[in-house]
Amino acid sequence: MTIFLENYWIWLISGIALAGAGILVFTNNRDPRVLAGSVVVAVLVALIGVVVVRYVPTERKNITKSLDMIVAAVVADDREKTLSLIAPHAGDVQALARINMARFRIEKASYSDLDIEINTMTSPPTAMLQFYAVVRVKHKPTGEGPFPARVRFAAEFEKAANGWVVSACDFKPHTGF
Repeated sequence: MTIFLENYWIWLISGIALAGAGILVFTNNRDPRVLAGSVVVAVLVALIGVVVVRYVPTERKNITKSLDMIVAAVVADDREKTLSLIAPHAGDVQALARINMARFRIEKASYSDLDIEINTMTSPPTAMLQFYAVVRVKHKPTGEGPFPARVRFAAEFEKAANGWVVSACDFKPHTGF
């Protein structure tokens, strides 16, 4: 039932449906209190929905927050922070991060088309992420760039004591924008 915690539209449609039901009742009995009450209830449902979606944490929101922290650490060229967001047992991902952070400076990064599939049956819980990243990279040794690139990522996150961390990662350059 996380759809109620992550989707504004459910709450908006519910509010509209309640207002519509109130209007139908008003057309039958012509009591203005019914119309006013239905509008008040519809607005309250919509406001409660906004508060719930905005402030109730979910695993998807926590994973997205971890991904945002990784993007911020990479753009800040903070190697230690980036490595702290990678699982300790994911040596290949840590090595990939070390090598690429030594060779390239990410000047700007963003992601889109984020798809998250959470598996709570594993221990620890895991999540598969797929998304596109658009980055501007500069080659550190030569100073060439910045070069824009669009990359398709597939990453596995796992829940750790300090939040969600990367446990596996694969990426491929995406041709064309």
